Amino acid sequence: MQKKSRKIAIVGVGHVGSHCGLALLREQLSDELILVDIDREKAESQAEDLRDTLPHLPRSALIQTGEYQDCAEADIIVLSAGVQPRKGMTRPEMLWETLPIMDTIVEPVVSSGFSGIFIVISNPVDIISHYVWQKSGFSANRVIGTGTALDSARLRRILGSALNIAPANINAFCMGEHGDSQMIPWSHVTVGDVPLKQYLASLSGENTQPDLDAIAQQTSRAGYGIVNGKGATEFGIAAALCKIVNAVFQDSDSVLPVSALLRGEYGQDAVYAGVPAVIGQDGVKAVLELDLPPEEREKFADSCSRIRSLLSELPDVQRRT
Repeated sequence: MQKKSRKIAIVGVGHVGSHCGLALLREQLSDELILVDIDREKAESQAEDLRDTLPHLPRSALIQTGEYQDCAEADIIVLSAGVQPRKGMTRPEMLWETLPIMDTIVEPVVSSGFSGIFIVISNPVDIISHYVWQKSGFSANRVIGTGTALDSARLRRILGSALNIAPANINAFCMGEHGDSQMIPWSHVTVGDVPLKQYLASLSGENTQPDLDAIAQQTSRAGYGIVNGKGATEFGIAAALCKIVNAVFQDSDSVLPVSALLRGEYGQDAVYAGVPAVIGQDGVKAVLELDLPPEEREKFADSCSRIRSLLSELPDVQRRT
């Protein structure tokens, strides 16, 4: 029996979208890649540049440019279109320039007959994911934001460096907004299989104790430093995207921190926010509700309130709950 071809469309192939395309090819996650951009010449050039990588990869793929109607047969559409970040620009400030772009994309993509899964990268990702869900009419499990996937990777890297532990051996999630108000459920962070609090208690010497508040701040601000230095974050988000795509195609039921619609979990409703979720071939199969102590639950609620305050400024988004 012939294996089904895996087809992915990337809408918006600037710095972020093009690196996502390269990562998907290197991870052998796509048999057919469609690049869509308002700048057709740029899309053609990105496609040609990506084709030059194929002789160096274990398996080939069909790489082509297209329009929204060419997304009909895609399994996954990656939405990376949006405003180019400017130095000092916050993610919420990007909203008003990104929304009109989404208005030109979602309707024609859905009209093409696309019935797969949207993975949203465009910032502010929690708001844009909610907007795409509302505009598309899709079930919420089929609209996934990358959310705090990148933040969680940064947290593992930064905490691992502080503890001199390989990041792969640290299990930790950031939750809430992909932005300044995100929070870390320290009560559920483990080093190996050991709870962080227990691990820290085993360390001797005052200088061995990491400043968790400083680590949390460094994690939430990491993206700004990258954007200010080079104009965009590209490699980390591409790697995070690949984890989500792989979970969908493998139907692996992987637990990943993504922006998903909450329907009462953590006391929150009708808001997209970063949470650990089970990801498989149907998208978000379940949101995992961690047992958070009161102070962490309050921080998560505060972060969701920040997201909701932006949603309240978008009347169209409020029609669907």
